[in-house]
Amino acid sequence: MTGARLFVHVSGLRNDRGAALVALYDGEGFPDHPERAKHHGAVPIASGRAELVFDEVAPGRWAAALLHDEDLDLHMDLSRVGLPLEGLGGSRDREWRLGLPRFEKAAFDVIPGDNHLALRPRYLPGT
Repeated sequence: MTGARLFVHVSGLRNDRGAALVALYDGEGFPDHPERAKHHGAVPIASGRAELVFDEVAPGRWAAALLHDEDLDLHMDLSRVGLPLEGLGGSRDREWRLGLPRFEKAAFDVIPGDNHLALRPRYLPGT
């Protein structure tokens, strides 16, 4: 193995419906262009938690985006006024109140060997 291994621990999911989707970015496209993510993962949820492992992650600066995809349609569902209806989260536990965070605010370091990242989604009230 030439890259690092990243263990992603997701907690705080409001139910076990759907899947936890995680995308890893090395800068470009974070967080609103999942097609530009360098790594993607989707796993089922159990007891409000999910665990993913990404192998062969290049050491360096990364940012992660999390979506609790409750209906398994592989995209974020929005209300009629464009607000997210599903849980969102990001690395460094940044709240996405006034728009999406920039890469620099969510970036974390991956070093050779095993790395661990904790993610927790945020849900808008009433969703």
